[in-house]
Amino acid sequence: MKKLTQDEFLATLAAPMIEVPLDAPPPFEFWNYFDEIPKADFDGLDCGDESVTYAWNHPDGTFQHVLVDSNRENAFMVLVLDLKKNRVYGHRVLTVSDEYEVSEY
Repeated sequence: MKKLTQDEFLATLAAPMIEVPLDAPPPFEFWNYFDEIPKADFDGLDCGDESVTYAWNHPDGTFQHVLVDSNRENAFMVLVLDLKKNRVYGHRVLTVSDEYEVSEY
């Protein structure tokens, strides 16, 4: 289990990230990893439904970001998948409004 720092997380991003279609199968099974994430790493989010609305691929095919929905709007537990090694690289809570100054309506 690796809780990614902001710098580690940002290192797995590049423009333009490519949205993965919702009906695309996952590249490998990652829910076992998700189930083992310590409760403290969720920062109070409830992601118990284990639903995914968004996933994004790094443009060079190295990483996939799987955004697991939570009980808060625009807040996700992100699993960063290493597509070259077929393993979960790490995880991080992402609150879009905090990270990107998006206002909530």
